[in-house]
Amino acid sequence: MRPIAALLVAAATLSAGQAAALSCLRPDPVRIYTQARDAEEAFRIAYGQLDLSAVSFPQMESYDVGAPETRDFSGIPFEGHAITKDGFTVPVSTPVTVRLTCLGPWCPTAPGPEPMMMALEQIGDGWRVDINACGGDAYGQPSKEQLERVVACHRDEGDCATE
Repeated sequence: MRPIAALLVAAATLSAGQAAALSCLRPDPVRIYTQARDAEEAFRIAYGQLDLSAVSFPQMESYDVGAPETRDFSGIPFEGHAITKDGFTVPVSTPVTVRLTCLGPWCPTAPGPEPMMMALEQIGDGWRVDINACGGDAYGQPSKEQLERVVACHRDEGDCATE
């Protein structure tokens, strides 16, 4: 009887561990902006197209838990605009490093081809954007209203509270 009880306890523990879900804060472009603004590191807030066709996003089904949790892809083209007090008005055309980070068995999924708002961290002479299972420093398809909230926050006008 004891071996069966031990087996049931082990099975219940294993099931609970596998059923645990990743809990993320709701993605919010204003949060990305305020975290970058308040960071010690230098960031540039930008909106535009990041060509992720050369980035190999890991698949959860094939993710090797023993594999490195972070993968960098350098030279990824970005075309867009950086934020100013007047909005996203400064043209930016630069290669960036995309850092993908898995959080345990949860890995980021490839965003669609739509424009993204992102915080680009200055690393030496280049820029890096971190993307993780919870979104990281990139927000896909922000609405006009969301971008306006980010610009208002950048101007020190309006509420910088996150959604």
